[in-house]
Amino acid sequence: MPRLFFQSSVFHPRVNDVTGEVDVSRHYPTWDPARDRLWHLLRYVRHMFHKIDATNPVNEGAASLLGVDEDMYRSAVRRCVQTSERAVYMETANVIRFEPPNPRHESARREIREWDHRKAAGQQLTPG
Repeated sequence: MPRLFFQSSVFHPRVNDVTGEVDVSRHYPTWDPARDRLWHLLRYVRHMFHKIDATNPVNEGAASLLGVDEDMYRSAVRRCVQTSERAVYMETANVIRFEPPNPRHESARREIREWDHRKAAGQQLTPG
């Protein structure tokens, strides 16, 4: 079973607030290398931020706050995002390095988003 960790603090019911490990066990109770791919895992992580499931959390504090006061939960999440945005460009020993946004890449990002929307709508997918 692959393990995924955030290096910066992520306030979410599925993310361990001490280690930063993402709980993937519910979505992937077993991992089959012949079938499952890394992009499946990344898609799950993206999904968990769009549809927050607070049942059986690994971060009880995040789940509890979400259930009691959603505005305070969002505020805590916003603080984590702001901290992460400041840290992403710092020099570290990370394997993945991020550069500040490049306007030339926006058209590629827009094309990928449009491709995703067409695919979700069941439209025929053709490049461009």
